Amino acid sequence: MRPFAFPNDRESTLKPIHKIKTGLLCPALTVLAASVLSACGGGGDGGVSFLPPTGTTLSGVVAASGYVPGSNTGNPTLKAGYYAKATVFVDANGNGVLDSGEASTTTDASGKFTLTTTQGGQLVADIGTSATNTATGAKVASHLILRASADQIADQGAAKIVISPLSSEAQRLVEANGSSYKAEKANLLARLNVPTFNLGTAALTDPLADVNGLKGTDQYAALY
Repeated sequence: MRPFAFPNDRESTLKPIHKIKTGLLCPALTVLAASVLSACGGGGDGGVSFLPPTGTTLSGVVAASGYVPGSNTGNPTLKAGYYAKATVFVDANGNGVLDSGEASTTTDASGKFTLTTTQGGQLVADIGTSATNTATGAKVASHLILRASADQIADQGAAKIVISPLSSEAQRLVEANGSSYKAEKANLLARLNVPTFNLGTAALTDPLADVNGLKGTDQYAALY
């Protein structure tokens, strides 16, 4: 075979191409395919799937609190509730804004949400003035943003996430103090378990639990 192909010499042009295909490209593709199989865990009896992962389902509630006028005890009357029609999304890039491609959903009338995502990151509840605070039955007066960190999601479990003012405070403290979720959760607990007005001393075990499931002094401390 000649080292150069001339324009009018079809055979000498095709043979080098054929040699490149069979001698160079195919082995390269074979190596690439082997790499892909290795990376995907393929090559065995289970075969290889190039479909994206099915993702993780995250569910929980967006908890709220509300002031109710009137009191027979002298203490402010506070009530627990949820935010209905709030937008909840996975903040994959950490910018606090719902971007294209980030999984999102809207809370139902009971403040519950469920979404499926293949991404990681904090959960953000974007609560606009079209949302309702079920504690008061009124529309939200001003735009609110609440968060639950990825560490909190791992701690509470994918099906029991509580996004609340206290979960937002925990993450704010982590960022402000350069500390950890575990440390700031403990700090919140210490701040809450103190004498609460004339109701006694709170004895919370989890400051990030759903406040609607608490009672008496513990609920009041978490709401206040």
